[in-house]
Amino acid sequence: MKMNPVVHFEMPAINTKRVANFYTRVFGWQNKMMGKDMNYYVLAMTTDSDVNGPIKAGAINGGFFPKSNGNSAQFPLVVIQVDDINKQMKKIQTAGGKVLGKPDNIPGVGSYVSFLDTEGNRVSLMQPISDNKKETMTNANTQSLEITRIFDAPRKLLWEYFTDAEKVKQWWGPKNYTAPVGKIDFRIGGKYLYCMRSPDGKDFWSTGTFKEIIPFEKLVIIDSFADKNGNVVPATYYDMDANLPLKMQITTKFADFIKVRSKIMLSHAELPEGIMKEMTEVGWNESFDKLAQAIEK
Repeated sequence: MKMNPVVHFEMPAINTKRVANFYTRVFGWQNKMMGKDMNYYVLAMTTDSDVNGPIKAGAINGGFFPKSNGNSAQFPLVVIQVDDINKQMKKIQTAGGKVLGKPDNIPGVGSYVSFLDTEGNRVSLMQPISDNKKETMTNANTQSLEITRIFDAPRKLLWEYFTDAEKVKQWWGPKNYTAPVGKIDFRIGGKYLYCMRSPDGKDFWSTGTFKEIIPFEKLVIIDSFADKNGNVVPATYYDMDANLPLKMQITTKFADFIKVRSKIMLSHAELPEGIMKEMTEVGWNESFDKLAQAIEK
C-alpha cells in the first residue's frame, strides 16, 4: 500500500509576525509574510529548500495563520499529500474518521479538505495541482478572460520575461509559432511592437502602450493588432472577428508563491463572447507553456 507523506504543518497565532519572529530567533527558520490577499498567512521554511521543497530528506515546511473566533482550526495541524482526494475521503470514512465538509479549491495550489481521525485529531489532506496547471475563468460582466499560472521561477526572473524584448521573443505566440521581432520601450507611455509567425510563415503583428508599471508586481498594457510598421489595424486585417475592439486592456499581476515559485494573474479585457475568446484562451495558455519551457533552459 502506498504511503502518503506529511508535507506541511500549520499553527495558529494571535500575532503572526510575532510568532514568525519567535521561530526565527529560536530555530533559525526563514519566514515570508504573504500579506492581506492571503489573509496575512506566513510561510515558514524550516530548512534549506529548492523548487521541490526541503533539500534534507524527512524535513517539511509549514506556516502560521491568524487565530480568530470564526476559525475552528485553533490548534496545530499537519497536511498529508494525496494523489486522489476524493478516494482518500472515502477511506477516511470507512476507517472511522469524519470528513469536515467538501474539498476547497485553493487557486494555484490544489484541493484541500480537513478531517477528524478516530481520536478527534484534526488533520488535512492536500491534492496538489500539476506543475504549471492552468486556471481559467471568464468574467461575464466585463467580458474579460482571466488566467492564473504558476511558474518554477522567482518573481524577478518572471518579470524579466515580460519586460525584456529578447526574453519575450522566446515565448510570445501559441504552440509552434515563433517571434522573429520584439521591440520594447519600457516606460509608462512607451510602446512595444511584436511579431508572431505561424508555422506556415504568416506574420501577425501587435503593438501597444504601457499604461501602468509597478515593478515586479503589475503591468497594464493597451494592446492592438498592427501592421509591420506599428500602425494600429482592425482585427479584420488578419481575417479575424470584426467585433474585436481596436484596443484591449491586458493586466498582468505578479506574486510570490510557495517556495521559490511565482504566479501570474492575467486579465484580458473587452473580448467578445464566442470562438475568438476561446482561441485567445488557448493562445495565452500555449504561450505560457512555452514561457515555462524557456525559464527551465
